[in-house]
Amino acid sequence: MQTNNKERCTLSKQHGFNLIESMVTLFILTIGILGVAGLQSISIVSHKDSYHTSQAMLLAQNMAERVRANKENVALYHQHGQSAGSFESQCFTTSGCSTEQMVRTDLHEWQQSVSNLLPSGQGIICRSSSVPNTFDLVGSNLRMQIISRCDGNGETFVIHVFWDRNRDGEVRLQAAGGTGNTLDTRESDGYLQLIFTP
Repeated sequence: MQTNNKERCTLSKQHGFNLIESMVTLFILTIGILGVAGLQSISIVSHKDSYHTSQAMLLAQNMAERVRANKENVALYHQHGQSAGSFESQCFTTSGCSTEQMVRTDLHEWQQSVSNLLPSGQGIICRSSSVPNTFDLVGSNLRMQIISRCDGNGETFVIHVFWDRNRDGEVRLQAAGGTGNTLDTRESDGYLQLIFTP
């Protein structure tokens, strides 16, 4: 009889120990699942950023090829490169259109693609004697900062593509730690610069 009581006492102690062990296991499992969920959300954001950056690069290369295809009129791309352009339907007929109309049509189609493929996307093409350093463009109103640096001189063309990565209604670049030497990639919106000579 004494052995039975000891066995019962041992069994009841083990049953309580299993409940505590299960609760600890459940707690650890919950923390693990929350960690995986957090990594998943970071992965989705990184994937979106990569997608937008690759789209911006393709769009910039597309515009560079349009300029190279119309080499005789490269000055017109700078002249109209800060506007949305206009669609000239006669450029797609057998009679054709003037070179200036072709430039405006190129810019119109390109601007449409930029705004359709990137959130609040915008693009500017300009001829510039000096290429602005990305860190010189820190702050808001990025469009006006870029336009102010387009002087129309030199042989170098710069294509700027920027978009509202944070989706807060304003495109801006933010310096890290208050310095102008590095960008805060978490706070800055999307920006890509392609430099080429036609």
